[in-house]
Parts: sequence; C-alpha cells; structure tokens
Amino acid sequence: MRKSALITVSSIVLSALLLGGLAVAQDRDKLTDDIEVRKQIIFWLGQKGGSDALAKLKEVYAEEENIEVRKQIIFSVSQMDLDASLDFLSEVAKGDPDPELRQQAIFWIGETGRGAALDLLLEIYGSSADSEDKNKLIFSISQIGSSEALGALANIARSDADMAAREQAIFWIGQRKRSDALPLLREIYGSVEDIGLREKVIFSVSQAGGSDAIGFLKEIALGDDEPELRKKAIFWLGQCDSAEAEAALLELIER
Repeated sequence: MRKSALITVSSIVLSALLLGGLAVAQDRDKLTDDIEVRKQIIFWLGQKGGSDALAKLKEVYAEEENIEVRKQIIFSVSQMDLDASLDFLSEVAKGDPDPELRQQAIFWIGETGRGAALDLLLEIYGSSADSEDKNKLIFSISQIGSSEALGALANIARSDADMAAREQAIFWIGQRKRSDALPLLREIYGSVEDIGLREKVIFSVSQAGGSDAIGFLKEIALGDDEPELRKKAIFWLGQCDSAEAEAALLELIER
C-alpha cells in the first residue's frame, strides 16, 4: 500500500513536470501548495531542464519566500550544464541578503566541477566582506583540488588581511593531502612571521602525512628559533602514528 502511494505521488510529480512543470512550479493554487512537491518539481527541472527551465527557476527564486524551496532552486541550478547556471549562482553568492543562501550558492559553485568555478570563487572572495562567506569560499576552493586551487589558498595564507581567513587557508591546504601541499606549507612557514600562523602550519604539516612531513616537523623541532614552535612540532610528532615519527623522536632525545 505504501509503495503504491509513493508511485502515485511520483507519477503526479513527473506528470506535472513533463506536462507543465515550468508553470506549476510557481503556481501556489495548484498542487504546489505542497512544498515538498514543489521541491520535487524543481529538482527534476534541474536534472532535465534547459535554458527555459533555468529562466523559470530564476523567476521563481526571485518571488519565492520559503528558504527551503530557494535552497532547492540553488541546488537544481548547480546541476544544469549551462554557462548561465554559474552566472545565477554567482549573483546569489554575491548579492542575496540571506547569508545561508549565499553560502549555499558558494558551496555548489565549488561542487559543479566546472573549469570556471575557481576563477568565479576567487572573484567572489575578492568582493566579499563577510567572514563566514569567506570561510565558505575557502572551503569551496579547497574542494576543487587542483594545483591552481592550492596555489590560491597559499596566496590567501601568505597575505590576506583577514587573519582568520589565512588560518583557514592553511588548514585546508593540509587537509587536501596532495603531494604538492607540503612544499607550499614549507614555503608559507618560511614567509610568515606571525607565531600563531606558523603554529597552524605545523598542525597542517602533521595532517598532510608522509615521510617528508615528518622530516619537516623534525627540522622545526631541532632548529627553529622559537621554543614554542619547537614544542609544537614535537607535540605533533608525538601524535603521528608511524615508525618514522618514533625514529624522529628518538633522534631528538639524543641531541
């Protein structure tokens, strides 16, 4: 019985989509009084729709008051393989008054996998003054996973005016666990003077893993001028569960 009811609801939704979904998605006097049904229609428009569907979803977004429906529109637009879909997400990320919706748009820009996503996120980052938006932008940049994205994070880590943003960038470089992450962290460590930032680099190096990371932590523990940084490096060596870390600690105790 339950399965039959689900099939019936699905049939209604798909029929509405195929026969008149563009109009029905916005019509509050019909089946779309049910928010979940409206969200289903919007979902399928994102999966199957073209430029006409995108134009209608933008229109619905502009008039919609329900935040969950607007979130569904953002997601559905992100699934469309259209250049104009990124333009819409960019408009939301830059200018929507609701921070939750801006941050949803930022997230889905990073998840599109489109070649233009990184440049767009950096453009939004450059125009954003909201610290939470900037945190979301840094996360989305980190999820792209390319060398260019890591380089963008390194640029933020070196010189951004927002100290919290620099810390976030350092953190996400270490979390990517890529072979090119450690050289960037090493370079950042040598280029920044703030002890707090250098502590963040030490932590990220410990998260990057591998023998090169262990070697860098050992270098800091042996030779950094700051006692606090040497202690931090020793601490994170102690947290590394590897024979190489144990050997580094044994070497340190003999010095």
